Amino acid sequence: MARLTQHIAIDIGTSQLKIAFLEVSKANIVVKKLITEDTTKVERDKLDEKVKEILKKSFTKSELSGSKVSFLLSYPFVEIKRIELPHMPREEIHDAIIWQAKDKIALDIDKCFFDFVVAEETVEEFGAKKLIIMVAISPKTIVNKFANISKELDLEIAGINVSPFLLSNLLNRYKIDKNETASIVEIGREHTYISLYKQDKLVFLRVIPVSSNQITNAIAGVYTTESEKKVELSQEEAEGLKKKYGIPLDRSEELLEGKVPTRQILARIRPILEGLSTEIKRSFDYYTSELGGAEPKRIFLAGGGAQIRNLDVFLRDDLKSNVENLNLPEGTKFESDMNLLPFLGAISASIGPSETRPDLLPIEFKRRKLQRIEKISIRMVAFTIFSILIFSYIILSLREADYKNRLISIKSHRAVIQGLVDVYNKVSRRSELVAKISSGSLSYINIFNEISIIIPDSIMLGDLSINENSKILSLRGKLFYTSKTPEEILTSFMQDIEKSRFFKEANLKKIAKTGKGLKAFADFEIECKIK
Repeated sequence: MARLTQHIAIDIGTSQLKIAFLEVSKANIVVKKLITEDTTKVERDKLDEKVKEILKKSFTKSELSGSKVSFLLSYPFVEIKRIELPHMPREEIHDAIIWQAKDKIALDIDKCFFDFVVAEETVEEFGAKKLIIMVAISPKTIVNKFANISKELDLEIAGINVSPFLLSNLLNRYKIDKNETASIVEIGREHTYISLYKQDKLVFLRVIPVSSNQITNAIAGVYTTESEKKVELSQEEAEGLKKKYGIPLDRSEELLEGKVPTRQILARIRPILEGLSTEIKRSFDYYTSELGGAEPKRIFLAGGGAQIRNLDVFLRDDLKSNVENLNLPEGTKFESDMNLLPFLGAISASIGPSETRPDLLPIEFKRRKLQRIEKISIRMVAFTIFSILIFSYIILSLREADYKNRLISIKSHRAVIQGLVDVYNKVSRRSELVAKISSGSLSYINIFNEISIIIPDSIMLGDLSINENSKILSLRGKLFYTSKTPEEILTSFMQDIEKSRFFKEANLKKIAKTGKGLKAFADFEIECKIK
């Protein structure tokens, strides 16, 4: 059975928390629970308290203690920068980033945690090698707040990651050519990530202020119908219309919900949609003209904004490119009826190799993580040694019991041997039988050899006969028993006969028990069908 790992991924945004609870194995991903919480009214320095409150409210103690927990930071809690460096050993990259960060990153690098991945190695003109580094950086105060949640709730923390790096793990299922560039446009409530990937690694990213909330705000307001009637939509009503109808491209002549003119809605949201399309084009143009990359052949939509109906159709027509929603790997099972697009970043935290993602987890928590692994390893080694010792003791005890049973059987043989003098006469008759049938059509010698091999110590044959016409072998004799019943001994013997290559069926015709204790024995008769 594949080993299951429980994973809780917490995606922390400025206006919303998204939590995914998963069971992950090599074969399957099961989405057990999805949680969203609006945080527009929560102060930013109190978000960690809100996270703790939701975890305590939404999960049992056993779910929390048995799960790995990941945190995902979004803009503006984290910045992602592309840095180009000359080719150098990996251990020197860290210091080189600090040196370059003072000019390229607005944050004070000394007051931040950062981590990086080598996205690409290129060869410039004249053979000079260059490294493309993608750096994630976040203030220490923010990272420590969320990391400390694991300490306060005694959780096993897996890492502190960033969504655009994680989403690259979902591109594997699309079998994109290694030389092609792909893009993921992750549309959130407050901003949009435009990410470019090559060989499933993030190589470029822009954050733009276009968001799904802007579309809601544009839909809200006062409308005038053809009859000059005024209709006002609240924010809640506008959000409901957006979720239900999306971009009403095919409803240009309708009144949505019987009161709102579709043309006026399209007129209000079109500038936002065109602004999104324009920023996507600008990002691609910058990547191709300034950075020498290739324009993406495929564009994938993610985030809550990707749920808007017809958004993919609008962008496909405007960008003249292949646009589709990003999906989870096939075989992913869902135990929640919520839309998964807003949770793709959180769900992908437990998918794919860790080397493709930077981890902002402070060093002290990484040490705790290693110590936890070491403790588990020591416990496993101790348990393994203990199990081996117990197993060895059981084996030795079984051998001891077996030898005792054999001694009892031998004593039983010796006790009754005097009463079996007629066996001598039967042996002579058996010799005559062998001489008589040695020329027969059946392989008697092999059959007798087989019987002598499989017969147990507790059974002594007294008479043996073969009917060549019916191909039936009759066995009569005595068995001596102590701990096992005669039926058990004979059943085991007949099973061994039926497993033999010479017989296909064995039937017990008679059994008669005699004596008690060490002198207990039974007369029996068995018929065996020869193949």
